[in-house]
Amino acid sequence: MGKDTVIRSLLSEQVSITPNGFVADLLTPEQFTAHHELFFDKLLEIHASDLAGLEGYGEFDEECKTGYKSCEDFLIHTFADDQEGYWYHWREMFDTTILEREFFEKYFNEMTARIPYCEGHRYLVNNNTFFEIMITDGRSTLGFPDWSRSGICDFLLDWNC
Repeated sequence: MGKDTVIRSLLSEQVSITPNGFVADLLTPEQFTAHHELFFDKLLEIHASDLAGLEGYGEFDEECKTGYKSCEDFLIHTFADDQEGYWYHWREMFDTTILEREFFEKYFNEMTARIPYCEGHRYLVNNNTFFEIMITDGRSTLGFPDWSRSGICDFLLDWNC
């Protein structure tokens, strides 16, 4: 079974992957405030998915398999130096942007120390919960058309919206 088929089978009917509407980033602060519960409810629906039959942590590959046996392996590899693709040479940002190495290292070390508390807690995550990607009608519908970075990990990953 392909990734799209597996993800669709994991999601409840309340989570739309083919929504109608407009980009949620176009909501005014007043519109969001009036319907903010919708955003939280839909994320909780995603995270309530039954992951029976799926193992590990990390982003799904095209066969909907994850690449890491443990949450710790996923965390450590995410911030490793030897990345390919999108994250290739990501640590150069310490020299070329305002990202401070000391700031990163402090919080990375705190995450590493606390990762045992996350071990065994596995949630389906969309991992693209940005307002410019979510689609809404501004009242009662919210959908997530992009599942390209989805996977299994701590549900807090999705709460960046």
